Formats: sequence, structure tokens, C-alpha cells
Amino acid sequence: MGPYLHVNSMGDIFEKHYGKIGRIICGIFIVLTSVACVAQQMIAMGFIFEYFLNIQFLYGALISCAIAIVYSAAGGIRAVVKTDVIQFIIIAAFVPLLFLCAVNYKEDTTSFTTFPFEKLNPLYDIKMLPHAVTLFFVMSISALGPSVIHRLIMSKDIKQAIFITKTTGFLTVALISLLAAIALFSFAVDPHINSQAVLPFAINKFMPPFLIGASIAALLSVLMSTLDSVLHVVCLACVQDILLPLIKSKPTEKTQILLMKGTTVIIGIASVLLADHFKNIMDIIVFSVSFWGPTILIPFTYILYKKIFSQKTFILGTVCGLLFVSVWNLAIKKYLFLDGYIPGVLFSFIFFHLSPKTPITEKKSNLRNMYVF
Repeated sequence: MGPYLHVNSMGDIFEKHYGKIGRIICGIFIVLTSVACVAQQMIAMGFIFEYFLNIQFLYGALISCAIAIVYSAAGGIRAVVKTDVIQFIIIAAFVPLLFLCAVNYKEDTTSFTTFPFEKLNPLYDIKMLPHAVTLFFVMSISALGPSVIHRLIMSKDIKQAIFITKTTGFLTVALISLLAAIALFSFAVDPHINSQAVLPFAINKFMPPFLIGASIAALLSVLMSTLDSVLHVVCLACVQDILLPLIKSKPTEKTQILLMKGTTVIIGIASVLLADHFKNIMDIIVFSVSFWGPTILIPFTYILYKKIFSQKTFILGTVCGLLFVSVWNLAIKKYLFLDGYIPGVLFSFIFFHLSPKTPITEKKSNLRNMYVF
């Protein structure tokens, strides 16, 4: 990542190696992936509002969307970064506290003698195995997603990028482990709870009454910390990587800011509609990465290893990857019960691995000034 730490977006990287069309293609898939990622957070917050406040799912998603749009569109990246710092502090205090409350839960101790170990074993229900395998691969390579890469290229130097990567990795493992344990304790108390409302159930069941309100706010912070970051990335890609390269006369900086704010509103509304369509977090997670893994992931990985392809090979590979995963999900998934994400990534890897490659020769270039925002 060293040579690319001072670019504005991933589109800059792809334009350097594949021209303007490469930038636009990268931007399109960032938008498709990130809109679905924003919808994930909308679904979760919709369930939170529905569980605690008895607000209809769609209205809850709209409320959360409005909150994110207001401070993302009004404050830009500065508002996102400042709120992320506050949200991180809240998350760091909330998740361990909820875990400790779950461990020390005494009201129904007999339930823990029948701990749901089948939840740890994907072979317990063979029908769930394809979903478990898909989710494992999704989580394994999520660190090369658009929002993570965007945060890395904002680093001031390679040392900071390494520190961010290591710290994020350790914290993510700890956070997910604690959340998984909390979910297991919740299923131990009530094996029939809705899996999409596990954390609201845990807060309501395990936390002391005087901390429930603060816990709800903390849970919303967990979701907002991802939502606002992804919302900024998708709007940046939409404007800088898709709209600006297609416009002959370069707009002023003020016009670009207005475009970003308008795009934030449009993307937010589109995400709410997508969330209302799916209403299932796991389904939309796999749906979102299906626009990334079989298309951009492999060419970008080769760029990191200083190898590129011809422009025609890149375009053909991304289009074929998208077609492959689409055909798989429409025609084959119902027979094998396996989502097209893993086969799509394997297809993309085989295609690009067998294609002719050219080593990257390093040249100094001021990529940051290609499109000013």
C-alpha cells in the first residue's frame, strides 16, 4: 500500500494502471458494494427501533438514515472522523460491560447448563454448512473492502498504515469474539429468539435497568461508526470516480461539495429501500460482497503485489466475474445451496491468474491533484 497512501480514492489507483475506464469501473463497484453495506446497518438499526420503541422497521431505518445523512452531509469527513472517535470510546466501554453482565447473569442459571454448543458447530445442521462456509470467507477477506482501503490511503505514512492495520485487526478479533459470546449466552437463555435481534435481547435481559438506555445508545454507536464511514466512501466514489471523469469541464470545488451532499441523500434513501427489501442482515452482507469479491478484489490484490493486466483483460475479467456470480445465484444456487460469492472469487482468481501480467514500474506521480475535493 506504500505507493498509494496519498491518493484520494481507490479510483486514483485504478486510473493510474487502467485509465479512466478503470477508475469508472472501480467506482461503480465501490458504489454497488457500499450501498448494500450501508443497508446492512439500516437493517440492524431498524430492528433496534422496532424492538425497543415498537417503531415499524421501515420508519426506524428512515430515522437512522436521516441521522447519518445530516452529520455526514453537513460536516463531511471531519464530522465522520470526530464522531467515530466518540463512537469508538463508547464501543470500547459497552461491549466488555455487556459481556460481563451476560457472564454474571443469575436469573436463570439452569439455562447455562444447556449451553447451545450446536451454535458453534456448522455440521450440526448440514443445511447451514454452505452459509457458514460463505460467511467464513466473507469475514476472512473483508479487510480488503472499499471502506477499509479508503481509511488506509488516508494514512500519513506507511508506519501509520501498519499501526492502523494491526490495531484494527486485534480490536476486531476481540470485539467479534465478545459479541459472539454474548450471542451464545443469549441463545442459552432463550433458544428461540430472533437471530437478528440478539443484541437488543441481550441488552434487555442482561444489563441493569439503569444502564439499558445508555446501552441502546452504545449499540447505535456500534452501527453508526460503520454507517457514516461507508456512506462517505460511497459518496466519494460516486462523485470523484464516476461523475467527475464523465464531465468534460471540471466543476468548482464548491460544486463538488454540493454534489457530495446531494449524493449522500440519494445513497441514504436507496440504502433504506434496499434494507426494506432484504430485511435480513446475513443475506445482504453476502449480496454486498458479491459486487466486490468476483470483480475488483483480485485485480486490486495483484496491484498490491505490483502486477497489472492489460486494460482489455481487466474489463473482461470484471464483467465476466459479475456475470458468473449472477448466473450462479440465479440458476445454480437453488440446487447446491451455496451462494455465488465463493465460486465467483475463485473464477476471478483463475481468470486473472492465467492472464498475462506486467510488473509495475514505480514512477513518481502526484495522484492527489488529479481531482481536487
